[in-house]
Amino acid sequence: MRFLGSAGRIWRARAGCAVRGRLRTGLSAASLGPGGVEGRPAVRLLTGRGTGFNVLMAETDWVRWHEDYETPGSSLARRLVVVQRFLDRVLDTGEPRSLLALCAGDGRDVLPVLAARPAGRQMRAVLVEFDPSLSGRARTAAAALGLPGVEVRTADAGRPASFADAVPVDVLLACGVFGNVSDGDMRRTVAALPSFLTPGGVVIWTRGRGTGDGDLSEKVRASFAAGGFAELAFEAPADAGFRVGMARLTEPAAAPAPDRLFTFR
Repeated sequence: MRFLGSAGRIWRARAGCAVRGRLRTGLSAASLGPGGVEGRPAVRLLTGRGTGFNVLMAETDWVRWHEDYETPGSSLARRLVVVQRFLDRVLDTGEPRSLLALCAGDGRDVLPVLAARPAGRQMRAVLVEFDPSLSGRARTAAAALGLPGVEVRTADAGRPASFADAVPVDVLLACGVFGNVSDGDMRRTVAALPSFLTPGGVVIWTRGRGTGDGDLSEKVRASFAAGGFAELAFEAPADAGFRVGMARLTEPAAAPAPDRLFTFR
Protein backbone atom coordinates (compact mmCIF):
# COMPACT_ATOMS: atom_id res chain seq x y z
CA MET A 1 0.00 0.00 0.00
CA ARG A 2 1.03 3.61 -0.50
CA PHE A 3 0.05 6.37 1.90
CA LEU A 4 0.12 9.86 0.38
CA GLY A 5 0.09 12.76 2.83
CA SER A 6 -1.15 16.30 2.23
CA ALA A 7 2.44 17.52 2.11
CA GLY A 8 3.07 15.28 -0.89
CA ARG A 9 5.23 12.82 0.99
CA ILE A 10 4.77 9.11 0.41
CA TRP A 11 4.82 6.35 3.01
CA ARG A 12 4.80 2.68 2.09
CA ALA A 13 3.31 -0.01 4.30
CA ARG A 14 3.33 -3.66 3.41
CA ALA A 15 -0.13 -5.03 2.81
CA GLY A 16 -0.51 -8.75 3.45
CA CYS A 17 -3.01 -11.12 1.95
CA ALA A 18 -4.69 -11.03 5.35
CA VAL A 19 -5.69 -7.37 4.94
CA ARG A 20 -6.20 -7.31 1.20
CA GLY A 21 -9.46 -5.68 0.16
CA ARG A 22 -10.50 -4.45 3.61
CA LEU A 23 -11.48 -0.82 4.13
CA ARG A 24 -10.78 1.04 7.34
CA THR A 25 -13.46 2.90 9.25
CA GLY A 26 -13.88 6.49 8.00
CA LEU A 27 -12.43 5.79 4.56
CA SER A 28 -14.24 6.08 1.24
CA ALA A 29 -13.17 4.27 -1.92
CA ALA A 30 -12.96 5.36 -5.53
CA SER A 31 -11.89 3.02 -8.34
CA LEU A 32 -9.18 3.88 -10.81
CA GLY A 33 -8.49 2.35 -14.21
CA PRO A 34 -7.68 -1.32 -14.75
CA GLY A 35 -4.22 -2.77 -14.41
CA GLY A 36 -3.17 -5.71 -16.52
CA VAL A 37 0.53 -6.26 -15.77
CA GLU A 38 1.60 -8.46 -12.87
CA GLY A 39 2.89 -6.30 -10.04
CA ARG A 40 1.13 -3.17 -11.36
CA PRO A 41 -2.54 -3.88 -10.64
CA ALA A 42 -5.57 -1.62 -10.56
CA VAL A 43 -5.92 0.44 -7.42
CA ARG A 44 -8.58 2.14 -5.34
CA LEU A 45 -7.99 5.45 -3.60
CA LEU A 46 -9.20 5.50 -0.01
CA THR A 47 -9.68 9.01 1.36
CA GLY A 48 -9.45 9.67 5.10
CA ARG A 49 -12.08 11.92 6.67
CA GLY A 50 -12.35 13.50 10.11
CA THR A 51 -8.72 12.78 10.94
CA GLY A 52 -7.39 16.35 10.74
CA PHE A 53 -4.99 15.14 8.04
CA ASN A 54 -5.76 14.65 4.37
CA VAL A 55 -4.63 11.12 3.54
CA LEU A 56 -5.04 9.04 0.41
CA MET A 57 -4.45 5.32 0.66
CA ALA A 58 -3.94 3.39 -2.58
CA GLU A 59 -4.81 -0.29 -2.38
CA THR A 60 -5.22 -3.02 -4.94
CA ASP A 61 -8.65 -3.64 -6.42
CA TRP A 62 -8.27 -7.29 -7.34
CA VAL A 63 -11.70 -7.62 -8.94
CA ARG A 64 -10.90 -4.77 -11.34
CA TRP A 65 -7.47 -6.29 -11.95
CA HIS A 66 -9.13 -9.48 -13.22
CA GLU A 67 -11.22 -7.55 -15.74
CA ASP A 68 -8.18 -7.25 -18.01
CA TYR A 69 -8.43 -10.98 -18.69
CA GLU A 70 -11.47 -10.11 -20.83
CA THR A 71 -9.51 -7.75 -23.07
CA PRO A 72 -8.38 -9.64 -26.21
CA GLY A 73 -4.63 -9.46 -26.65
CA SER A 74 -3.98 -8.04 -23.19
CA SER A 75 -0.99 -9.23 -21.23
CA LEU A 76 -3.23 -11.11 -18.78
CA ALA A 77 -5.28 -12.74 -21.54
CA ARG A 78 -2.14 -13.95 -23.29
CA ARG A 79 -0.58 -15.10 -20.02
CA LEU A 80 -3.69 -17.12 -19.25
CA VAL A 81 -3.32 -19.05 -22.52
CA VAL A 82 0.26 -20.00 -21.63
CA VAL A 83 -0.55 -21.01 -18.04
CA GLN A 84 -3.42 -23.21 -19.22
CA ARG A 85 -1.23 -24.76 -21.91
CA PHE A 86 1.46 -25.59 -19.36
CA LEU A 87 -1.13 -27.14 -17.05
CA ASP A 88 -2.56 -29.14 -19.95
CA ARG A 89 0.92 -30.42 -20.68
CA VAL A 90 1.37 -31.63 -17.10
CA LEU A 91 -2.04 -33.29 -16.98
CA ASP A 92 -1.40 -35.02 -20.31
CA THR A 93 1.10 -37.27 -18.54
CA GLY A 94 -1.79 -38.80 -16.60
CA GLU A 95 0.25 -38.73 -13.39
CA PRO A 96 -1.11 -35.77 -11.37
CA ARG A 97 -3.92 -36.50 -8.94
CA SER A 98 -3.79 -33.40 -6.75
CA LEU A 99 -3.35 -29.66 -7.28
CA LEU A 100 -2.95 -26.50 -5.21
CA ALA A 101 -3.35 -22.96 -6.58
CA LEU A 102 -2.10 -20.05 -4.46
CA CYS A 103 -3.79 -16.65 -4.90
CA ALA A 104 -6.07 -18.43 -7.37
CA GLY A 105 -8.33 -15.47 -8.14
CA ASP A 106 -11.52 -16.60 -9.85
CA GLY A 107 -9.97 -19.93 -10.81
CA ARG A 108 -9.67 -19.39 -14.54
CA ASP A 109 -6.07 -20.67 -14.66
CA VAL A 110 -7.27 -24.07 -13.48
CA LEU A 111 -10.99 -24.77 -13.75
CA PRO A 112 -11.49 -24.83 -17.56
CA VAL A 113 -8.48 -27.10 -17.96
CA LEU A 114 -9.75 -29.59 -15.40
CA ALA A 115 -13.26 -29.53 -16.86
CA ALA A 116 -11.96 -30.34 -20.35
CA ARG A 117 -10.77 -33.84 -19.41
CA PRO A 118 -12.41 -36.77 -17.61
CA ALA A 119 -9.45 -37.27 -15.28
CA GLY A 120 -9.51 -33.58 -14.42
CA ARG A 121 -13.04 -33.90 -13.11
CA GLN A 122 -11.81 -36.39 -10.55
CA MET A 123 -8.73 -34.47 -9.49
CA ARG A 124 -8.45 -33.20 -5.93
CA ALA A 125 -7.77 -29.47 -6.27
CA VAL A 126 -7.62 -26.75 -3.62
CA LEU A 127 -7.76 -23.12 -4.74
CA VAL A 128 -6.81 -20.50 -2.14
CA GLU A 129 -7.90 -16.88 -2.64
CA PHE A 130 -8.36 -14.20 0.00
CA ASP A 131 -10.71 -11.89 -1.89
CA PRO A 132 -14.24 -13.15 -1.15
CA SER A 133 -15.69 -11.88 -4.44
CA LEU A 134 -13.11 -13.74 -6.48
CA SER A 135 -13.21 -16.91 -4.41
CA GLY A 136 -17.00 -16.83 -4.66
CA ARG A 137 -16.77 -16.66 -8.44
CA ALA A 138 -14.36 -19.59 -8.46
CA ARG A 139 -16.66 -21.64 -6.24
CA THR A 140 -19.64 -20.94 -8.51
CA ALA A 141 -17.63 -21.78 -11.65
CA ALA A 142 -16.37 -25.08 -10.20
CA ALA A 143 -19.92 -26.14 -9.41
CA ALA A 144 -21.19 -25.09 -12.84
CA LEU A 145 -18.41 -27.03 -14.56
CA GLY A 146 -19.16 -30.19 -12.57
CA LEU A 147 -15.88 -30.37 -10.66
CA PRO A 148 -16.70 -32.09 -7.36
CA GLY A 149 -13.04 -32.51 -6.45
CA VAL A 150 -12.39 -28.76 -6.39
CA GLU A 151 -12.45 -26.91 -3.08
CA VAL A 152 -12.17 -23.13 -3.06
CA ARG A 153 -10.96 -21.59 0.19
CA THR A 154 -11.34 -17.93 1.07
CA ALA A 155 -8.09 -17.70 2.97
CA ASP A 156 -4.62 -16.11 3.06
CA ALA A 157 -2.40 -18.05 0.66
CA GLY A 158 0.68 -16.50 2.26
CA ARG A 159 0.10 -18.66 5.34
CA PRO A 160 0.81 -22.39 4.85
CA ALA A 161 -1.72 -23.10 7.60
CA SER A 162 -4.42 -22.16 5.06
CA PHE A 163 -3.69 -25.30 3.04
CA ALA A 164 -1.67 -27.53 5.37
CA ASP A 165 -4.23 -30.34 5.16
CA ALA A 166 -4.17 -30.29 1.34
CA VAL A 167 -0.46 -30.93 0.76
CA PRO A 168 1.61 -32.52 -0.59
CA VAL A 169 0.28 -32.12 -4.12
CA ASP A 170 1.44 -33.15 -7.57
CA VAL A 171 0.93 -29.73 -9.16
CA LEU A 172 1.18 -26.27 -7.59
CA LEU A 173 0.34 -22.97 -9.27
CA ALA A 174 1.87 -19.70 -8.05
CA CYS A 175 0.48 -17.33 -10.67
CA GLY A 176 0.23 -13.62 -9.98
CA VAL A 177 2.24 -13.95 -6.78
CA PHE A 178 5.92 -13.13 -7.35
CA GLY A 179 5.30 -9.77 -9.00
CA ASN A 180 3.43 -8.56 -5.92
CA VAL A 181 5.88 -9.54 -3.16
CA SER A 182 9.40 -8.57 -2.18
CA ASP A 183 12.43 -10.46 -3.49
CA GLY A 184 12.97 -11.87 -0.01
CA ASP A 185 9.42 -13.19 0.13
CA MET A 186 9.79 -14.65 -3.35
CA ARG A 187 12.95 -16.52 -2.38
CA ARG A 188 11.40 -17.74 0.88
CA THR A 189 8.32 -18.99 -0.98
CA VAL A 190 10.29 -20.83 -3.65
CA ALA A 191 12.50 -22.41 -0.98
CA ALA A 192 9.39 -23.66 0.84
CA LEU A 193 7.61 -25.11 -2.21
CA PRO A 194 9.33 -28.53 -2.03
CA SER A 195 7.61 -29.14 1.31
CA PHE A 196 4.23 -28.76 -0.43
CA LEU A 197 4.98 -31.15 -3.30
CA THR A 198 5.10 -34.88 -3.87
CA PRO A 199 8.40 -36.23 -5.30
CA GLY A 200 8.66 -35.01 -8.87
CA GLY A 201 5.89 -32.47 -8.33
CA VAL A 202 5.53 -29.57 -10.77
CA VAL A 203 5.20 -25.83 -10.15
CA ILE A 204 3.77 -23.37 -12.68
CA TRP A 205 4.60 -19.76 -11.88
CA THR A 206 4.36 -16.29 -13.41
CA ARG A 207 6.25 -13.02 -13.08
CA GLY A 208 6.28 -9.74 -14.98
CA ARG A 209 9.63 -8.74 -16.45
CA GLY A 210 9.50 -5.35 -14.72
CA THR A 211 10.05 -1.90 -16.18
CA GLY A 212 13.81 -1.52 -15.73
CA ASP A 213 16.70 -2.76 -17.82
CA GLY A 214 16.84 -6.25 -16.32
CA ASP A 215 14.23 -9.00 -16.49
CA LEU A 216 13.03 -9.63 -12.93
CA SER A 217 11.81 -13.10 -13.82
CA GLU A 218 15.44 -14.22 -13.98
CA LYS A 219 15.62 -13.90 -10.19
CA VAL A 220 12.71 -16.31 -9.91
CA ARG A 221 14.31 -18.80 -12.31
CA ALA A 222 17.53 -18.65 -10.32
CA SER A 223 15.66 -19.30 -7.08
CA PHE A 224 13.98 -22.38 -8.53
CA ALA A 225 17.32 -23.69 -9.82
CA ALA A 226 18.87 -23.19 -6.38
CA GLY A 227 15.86 -24.73 -4.65
CA GLY A 228 16.08 -28.20 -6.15
CA PHE A 229 13.96 -27.73 -9.28
CA ALA A 230 14.66 -28.53 -12.92
CA GLU A 231 13.09 -26.15 -15.43
CA LEU A 232 10.66 -27.81 -17.82
CA ALA A 233 9.54 -24.76 -19.76
CA PHE A 234 9.84 -21.00 -19.77
CA GLU A 235 7.98 -18.56 -22.01
CA ALA A 236 8.99 -14.92 -22.36
CA PRO A 237 7.33 -13.17 -25.32
CA ALA A 238 9.42 -10.35 -26.71
CA ASP A 239 6.34 -8.20 -27.26
CA ALA A 240 4.81 -8.64 -23.79
CA GLY A 241 5.85 -8.15 -20.18
CA PHE A 242 4.64 -11.46 -18.72
CA ARG A 243 6.75 -14.52 -18.07
CA VAL A 244 5.54 -18.06 -17.32
CA GLY A 245 7.76 -20.83 -15.99
CA MET A 246 7.30 -24.50 -15.18
CA ALA A 247 9.69 -26.54 -13.03
CA ARG A 248 9.83 -30.06 -11.64
CA LEU A 249 11.04 -30.88 -8.12
CA THR A 250 14.18 -33.02 -8.26
CA GLU A 251 15.35 -32.80 -4.64
CA PRO A 252 13.47 -33.37 -1.37
CA ALA A 253 12.54 -30.49 0.91
CA ALA A 254 15.49 -29.32 2.97
CA ALA A 255 13.47 -27.75 5.79
CA PRO A 256 9.85 -27.29 6.91
CA ALA A 257 7.96 -24.29 5.57
CA PRO A 258 7.86 -21.10 7.67
CA ASP A 259 4.65 -19.81 9.23
CA ARG A 260 4.41 -17.11 6.54
CA LEU A 261 5.59 -17.30 2.94
CA PHE A 262 4.82 -13.85 1.60
CA THR A 263 2.96 -10.60 2.17
CA PHE A 264 1.56 -8.65 -0.75
CA ARG A 265 3.12 -5.20 -1.14
